[in-house]
Amino acid sequence: DFDYFITLEQEVLFNDNLFQYDAQGTNKPAPINIRYNGKLTLRNCTFNNSRSRTNSGGNVLYCNTEFSIEVYFISCNFQNCGNSKDCAIIDIQNRNSKINLYKCDFIFDNSDVSSMAIKSNCIAANIDNCKFIKTCGISISRSTISDASQLSITKCSFDYCGSETMNFLDLSLGQPSSIVFENINISNMIRNEGQKFTMYLKADSNIQEMELRNISFTDNSCFSLFGGGVG
Repeated sequence: DFDYFITLEQEVLFNDNLFQYDAQGTNKPAPINIRYNGKLTLRNCTFNNSRSRTNSGGNVLYCNTEFSIEVYFISCNFQNCGNSKDCAIIDIQNRNSKINLYKCDFIFDNSDVSSMAIKSNCIAANIDNCKFIKTCGISISRSTISDASQLSITKCSFDYCGSETMNFLDLSLGQPSSIVFENINISNMIRNEGQKFTMYLKADSNIQEMELRNISFTDNSCFSLFGGGVG
């Protein structure tokens, strides 16, 4: 009856693990629930077909508002993790938490049943050298939080991502905010209906620094009265 196979209450070594789920399974516990303040590194781990059986959890990792975690995913693979746009593969709700992704792949076979890659209120997010294919979106929301926040996305590719019901990269940031996008390829983001964008940024003039360098947009479009295929 547990919602997660592993509930962590202290930092542990988490390397070279495989979580394999039946593609048709709908009611198995998700892999990891965080219940401590501190750091965690997951290295060389693979997650196949894992999903949350609750509407308020993560398909792979969940940390609620009570615990502040600084998590590192290094060389991890996520294949078809989730089947609902209401849930994210990584869901971190504490506003003082930090998320770091390096050389990770988030891949779905079918974008119609994909989930968000990340849903978070974290103070910092660093995403480097990662690949996103047919994922639903990335959502970081700090619009009601006054603490400074930092977002960096570098050397990443996004292909056939997003959905008709949400923006792919959906950012609502507090103040002051620092944003870096560098060496990114964004392709095949097609919207045929709905007022949604490839990239949507709401900052209410709170961006202290924003850098966009060497970004490639290929075959993207949106169906909106307010913007183009980029944002």
